Amino acid sequence: MILLRYLALYVSLTVIAMGKWLDRKFQDFEFEQILFHIQLSEDQVLQTDYSLVENFLKNTLGAALLVLLLLAAAFWVAERRSGVWATVLVRARAYLMSWLGLSAVFLSGAAYFALLNVKLPDGRVEDKDWLAELYVKPELVQRPAKKKNLVLIYGESFEKSLDAIYPNDKLFQPVSFDHLPHVSVPRFKQAFGASWTIAGIMGSQCGLPLKPVGMLNRNRIGENTHKFLPGADCLPDILAEDGYHNIFIGGAYTEFSGKSRYLKQHGYGEIHGRVEFLDRNPKLPLNNWGVQDDDLFKFAKQRYLQLKREHKPFNLTMLTLGMHIPEGFPAPSCPRKFNDYRDSIYCTSYLVRDFVDFVAQNDPEGDVKVVVMGDHLTMRPYPKAKPEWEASRSIFNALLAKSDLPTLNKQEIVHFDMYPTLLEFMGYEVKGGRAGMGCSAIGASRCDSLAADPLLDAKLQRHSDFYYTLWTQDD
Repeated sequence: MILLRYLALYVSLTVIAMGKWLDRKFQDFEFEQILFHIQLSEDQVLQTDYSLVENFLKNTLGAALLVLLLLAAAFWVAERRSGVWATVLVRARAYLMSWLGLSAVFLSGAAYFALLNVKLPDGRVEDKDWLAELYVKPELVQRPAKKKNLVLIYGESFEKSLDAIYPNDKLFQPVSFDHLPHVSVPRFKQAFGASWTIAGIMGSQCGLPLKPVGMLNRNRIGENTHKFLPGADCLPDILAEDGYHNIFIGGAYTEFSGKSRYLKQHGYGEIHGRVEFLDRNPKLPLNNWGVQDDDLFKFAKQRYLQLKREHKPFNLTMLTLGMHIPEGFPAPSCPRKFNDYRDSIYCTSYLVRDFVDFVAQNDPEGDVKVVVMGDHLTMRPYPKAKPEWEASRSIFNALLAKSDLPTLNKQEIVHFDMYPTLLEFMGYEVKGGRAGMGCSAIGASRCDSLAADPLLDAKLQRHSDFYYTLWTQDD
């Protein structure tokens, strides 16, 4: 019985340690992210940065065990000694190891975890199906007379507002793109359901947040997670139907967090990730997360030239990983100027600039539209950041084209707005400028972005029967 009580205490201590670790390691963190990863990729949960997993185990399971052993040792000594302190410890042990005391510790730990990491529903928002009300199925009014190719680069944690944290280091100078025609939306906010990689990709390509389905909902949608949002029409679906070849190149495991399911089931006919890179070159040097960004862009250049020679429309999508938390993975070919996380930021900027220049040099016809954007805000904590920085954080974005450069009609967007924006940037006309929950940031459309809604996150958190139908519909 005493072992069972100590086990219960250990579980409580672990919950407390987990709450603290998550709060310390991840600045912008949604608990739904854990649920989604468990649900869609339970067999790949550990296919992450091994140093991060090791740090998690050491500072949660290990820390809880250490505290437990110290308490047990203190109680053992107190029972064999006399004096005030010994008496206090013996009485404390009697209460702590009672089921009442253990319950109090567990509930306190759970409350501490929730306080740090779980966002409760906002009582100001009506409990109704907001996603059904806000979603618009994309309707193409006009297709481009000449199909343009798309190069879409997602920078891992590529947050432009980090400039304010390091104001004198010019970390984003390489991607200022002063030498190329481009436009950038001044404020790219992050909404609920778009704060991790697959969520940011899906949000910008499908105009929808990514919410856990099947873990806690009443309909057991999780039994159908071999499908990935089959009821939604996304950017690569539309392009594939229009004769485009969609290619994805990333350095990490594509299976992690359901990414490969999304890519395969929504129009990507060619996928390159960590496994595919190693199949081509088993000796390829890796970092803790996957393929180095310089090797990724090297391969992307080769594939880009091949695609240009084929004279068929294509969408070449890339995902970097150099700025992945906690400390980033600057590629070996990048200069080291700071010997800290700033090197990862500058390296990503440097490699992206190099690749964009390469595309421009090998596109004399002006047939390629280039989009660079972050997948989400960085999760890296900045405890000393000023409140005004926190209130104005923005994801990097740039739309580059040699001709037909669009005019911005918005100063503030969220991920969902990138979906119709990408379509219209490529020459499609979307009815009302709307697709999914997004509103195009370019062209003549005058629909409103959800970015201006102060209650948007609370609305997206509400249960939506409509959202679950998108996961259960047949392809």
